[in-house]
Amino acid sequence: MWRNPGGVNQLQVMVEVSLYPMCDGEVLERIVRFVDIIEKKGIDVDRGCMSAIVTGETAHVFDAIREAYERVAAECRTALMMKVVNSKPEQGKRLP
Repeated sequence: MWRNPGGVNQLQVMVEVSLYPMCDGEVLERIVRFVDIIEKKGIDVDRGCMSAIVTGETAHVFDAIREAYERVAAECRTALMMKVVNSKPEQGKRLP
């Protein structure tokens, strides 16, 4: 666990997510929309060229990822890859 900005100890996670829409057309738009949905839930997202790092309180992070996935996957066959760790790295460092 690490202390969240509000000062309360809650289980926090850092999740590396990669979304792969397996359909013709609008692939990039679906990926961007997926990440936008997560960000609009107030979750911290660090966008990368191959994946995004999502950090926050466990329930909020997984709820946001689930909602974003369900909305995008309803449009076409979609694979979602995730790596989850329950500790926060030093500032500026990425998942190993």
